[in-house]
Amino acid sequence: MKLTPEVLKLLCDGFGAIAKGAKKIKKGFTLLANQTVEQDDSSESESSDQEETICVPDLLNQDFVSTAFEYMLSKEMRWGKQDSELYFKNMVAGRLRCNHMKFVWVHKGRSFQDKKNWKKISVDRAEEIFSKIREGWLCIIGHIVDCGRPKKVRKSKWSRRALVTNANFPTKLFQKKGFQQILINRHADLPPLR
Repeated sequence: MKLTPEVLKLLCDGFGAIAKGAKKIKKGFTLLANQTVEQDDSSESESSDQEETICVPDLLNQDFVSTAFEYMLSKEMRWGKQDSELYFKNMVAGRLRCNHMKFVWVHKGRSFQDKKNWKKISVDRAEEIFSKIREGWLCIIGHIVDCGRPKKVRKSKWSRRALVTNANFPTKLFQKKGFQQILINRHADLPPLR
């Protein structure tokens, strides 16, 4: 079975539509859940206003391939040399952190500030998450190379696609020029987990 560019484009558009629909449904449920929480916890509303919360799927189970196509069509994609780094930051969305000794934590939900909402994971598990994110990036590159310009991407951005396809995306999270420093900086920005 040979996949033609037309079939690949059709599949990409279909998966993108599914991911977009799932995100809208999740957002609706999140808004509904927040309304019930606000009614129950009206006394704690002052402290929760200062905390930052998250409304994205669980990082350990997220499908980064469908999210990658959505990212490619969004305004967040800059179509430049740094796109691989920006893509990684967007996919992680602050839900992963590590220190300089390669201890890694993943965000479980709710506030980033509360240390109970962070779960320690192994380096292998972090590399597994990274490989899923990298797979999404490779799908973006494959789509750019194999398919034509999507309708949602401006011609001026599409003319810079060579910068994206030539961008360096590390094979491992903790390799010499990997994205470990992004996670270390995130760890430094958040309160300690002690």
